[in-house]
Amino acid sequence: MKNRFYKKSGFTLIELSISILIISLLIAGFFSMINGSIAKNKINKTNNKITKIYKAIGVFLANNTRLPCPASLNESMNTSAPFGQ
Repeated sequence: MKNRFYKKSGFTLIELSISILIISLLIAGFFSMINGSIAKNKINKTNNKITKIYKAIGVFLANNTRLPCPASLNESMNTSAPFGQ
């Protein structure tokens, strides 16, 4: 009588662990893909900033016939108190 009322329903422990493993692998792959994309984005932003700075220095050089140096090149950092001001 007992077997007649017993129905097998749900998942076994092995089926659940395999499905959790597959889902975790998919999530890990997704996050590694996003991290790579974020790193590339940061590199591109930095390269764009460097290009803008380089162009701005070029414009300054063309307008003033000198580079924007904050102090004389003959002075060193150790001997001059207002070096860089």
